[in-house]
This record gives sequence, structure tokens and C-alpha cells, in this order.
Amino acid sequence: MRFAARRYLGKSGAYIAIYNFYPDIYMACPDSLEGKASRMVHATYRYGGHGGAIDVFRLNENIKKDDIRELRFEKRGGKKKIKDITLVNPYWTRNTDEKQDVFYQVVREAPLEVVQYVREDIRKYIEEEKGGLAAKKRKDEEEEKNRVGRIESRGLIVPRTEVKFIDPEGGKIVTTGKPEFTPECLNIANWDPGRGCITSLVGIKKESQIRVEGKFVEGVFVAPWRECDICYAENKHKSFLKTQYRHSMEQLEVELRGGACLTTGSDKPYGKLVKFLRFGKRTEAASKFTRTRFLQVLEVCARTGTQGIIPTKFLEYDKEVDGLLKRTNSVVLFDYGWDEYEKGACSFGCTNKWRLERAVEYGAAGRNSVIYMHVKDATKEPTERDLNLLKKIEKYRKYLTGCQVLPVRYKSKQLAMDMARVDWDLVSKPHTLLEHLDDSIYSWEVNAGELIPRRIHLFG
Repeated sequence: MRFAARRYLGKSGAYIAIYNFYPDIYMACPDSLEGKASRMVHATYRYGGHGGAIDVFRLNENIKKDDIRELRFEKRGGKKKIKDITLVNPYWTRNTDEKQDVFYQVVREAPLEVVQYVREDIRKYIEEEKGGLAAKKRKDEEEEKNRVGRIESRGLIVPRTEVKFIDPEGGKIVTTGKPEFTPECLNIANWDPGRGCITSLVGIKKESQIRVEGKFVEGVFVAPWRECDICYAENKHKSFLKTQYRHSMEQLEVELRGGACLTTGSDKPYGKLVKFLRFGKRTEAASKFTRTRFLQVLEVCARTGTQGIIPTKFLEYDKEVDGLLKRTNSVVLFDYGWDEYEKGACSFGCTNKWRLERAVEYGAAGRNSVIYMHVKDATKEPTERDLNLLKKIEKYRKYLTGCQVLPVRYKSKQLAMDMARVDWDLVSKPHTLLEHLDDSIYSWEVNAGELIPRRIHLFG
């Protein structure tokens, strides 16, 4: 999930502003600023029939001015430079609030200048990026009547967000699988519960207490930087709370019985039973937040005789799930990576240690339970971490169906260097001279914008 940020350097302090395209999505304070910044404003605005929001945080006074000017917003695989917003003559922003229907939630201790900066930020964005498009008149007159002024002072800003369900792309529930890229793979079909990942949510108290039920959810912030660094689909994610799919289980059954279109760019039905269905091609599918639909899809698989292939970081032991796994002879693959690169999952308590324990628990119940082991550099011999994990898996061999080794696919040069100590530029553009010095640079290649191993070390 992508995001953007700006910096305000005011007389009363320095601020970081973070943006999103949904007025009732509240962005979390960046992890890199934890304990160093406090929430000041949540402002919403509109242009045409669209809307957006800005969340502003004031940096603590003990952060040096030079450090503020050099601040970079931590982003997956690197650091993104933040641009500044400069205040202009108030004359230029005198009509901004009314024109863009701006509404401010402001903590009581916030300096006046922070509202002025937000107002200028909105004016500049609308004029430069959106052609000065004004907000359309509201249809909901009651909402307008309930507003007492445009600036609301609060002791604490508490999010309240509407959960939205959307139709899946193309109206198809089942999507194509890995054989597009790996012909020998049997996972020809996939199911995702939505376009966003649960790992981006942050609770105002504890993540484990978040409840996404009904039409609204309260006390939930969004932190896209907490999504897993090693997820190849991370940049394709949208907001979890705004892009949950609505599904017809009757339609799903028709698709699994042969009605699914499993060739990219073709509307031709598959024409025969889908034997294997992968749960979560691009998102986590087995968390409790999408559990109802997860169970419904397993029920359909039980009727069609389709076997589920379920990679997960979030699946706790659940008797109802266990029963459906047994009926469908499904396989659960518990993802095992690195806590430091999976902050979102770990904030919910789903650490790698926890996942290994759940894998053993399901295996002990007689289910097909597999460890999905990520490795940083599959071109080299196993590391100490890899060998220790393999020893643990061997210890629980009677419970686990097996272990699958999955090389990390790197999306950025910085991530490849940080995790595998691999120079993207060097390995993707080798020189003849270097071949005689170190042929390991020929072990990698760039494919579809990702750095992947060209050859795999054989695990002894």
C-alpha cells in the first residue's frame, strides 16, 4: 500500500503530514517517530466527488533542527525524502475551507499555525494536482447541519471508519494462479478476501482487540509501513477497511465446478473441476477479521471436492476451521520469516514462534500442516538461522507434513542489500571481468521488476 508525506517547519514546531484518499481513514504515527511525535490534526477535504485526509504529527522539541531537515520517511526497501510545505499569504487560502469543504479535528494543545499549514497544503495540492476542482455540494443536509464550525477541538482524536465492501475485479471470485509464471505449479486458482492486508491496521489500544464487525470500526489507525517487507504484492495493496470483497458463495461454487476463467486475458471457462484453490494470493486470507468468508469458502470447497492450499501468518487454532480442513483435506502452510520484517503481523501477536506453535498444533490434530520457510539468499548454503529452524522442524516431524523453502523476491535495491547483502546493480549487469573474480553475481536475475535467484543452492 503506497502513501505520501510532507513536512511543515513552523515557528511553534516541526510537523509531519501523512496523506490518504479516504476522509475517514486515520493514519498511524510512523514507527520511526514513535515516542518522538504527537498527533495534532486529522483534516478532511473534498474536490469534485472525491475526498481525502491529512494526519499531522508534531515532532518533539528535543529533536534537533538539523535532524528534522534531514528526516527521511521510512519506506519499504529504502527511505523517501520528504518535501516541505511553506506558508503563503493568508489571502490565497481565504476560501480554501469552504471551496474544498475542509473539516478539522484538532487536539486542544495544537498551535494555530498547524491549521494554517494544512489549509495551504490542501490549496496547493488541489490547484497543482487537481486543477482547482471545487467540492460538489453535499446531498446529505443533516451532516451539514450537525457541523458546528469547521474546526472541532478534541482532547483525543479517535478514528471512526466505515468498512466498505466492493465487487471483485471483473466480477470474478476465482483468479488465475502461479502456472502463468511457473508452469509446473498446480495452484491454478486463487481466492482473496479483498485488496488490502490486515497487517496495516493499528489499534488505539491493542491490535488483538480490534474488531471489524458491522458497518463501522472505531479506534483503528492505518500504518502501511507495517506491512511485510518481503511480501511481493505489498505495493499492490489498497486500504483493508475500504476494499473487502463481497462474494456470492453460489457463484463461487459455479466457478469451482468449471465456470472460472483461469487464463489471463480470456473469458473462456476452465470447463472442469478446480482441484486446488490457493487462499490469499496477495493478502492474508485466514485471519479472524475475514473468518466468516474464509469458513464459507471452505464450506464450498467441501461441496465441490476442492482442496485448499492456505498460506497464513494469522490462523490460530479453531475447531470449526479444523473440521473443515479435515473435510477438504486442505493444507495449511504457516509462513516463517523474520519478525523484524513483519512488524504488522507481529503486532497482532503472530510472531514466527507463534506460527510454528500453531503449525504443530494443527499437525497434532491430524491436519496437513507445513512450514513455509523463507530464506534471504537461496543461492548460498543455509545460514545458522535456517539450520536451527530445520532442526526444530525435524523435532516436530511426526506432527508436520513437511517444510517448503521459499526464496525472498526482492522489490528494491535497498532491501536486497539489507537482507541478502546483494548489490542489485552488480548482479543484474555483470561484466566479463567479474566472472573470473566471483561468479556468484550470475546467481541472480531481474524478472518483472524483482530480483530473484537464478540458481538455487541444494539444501543438504
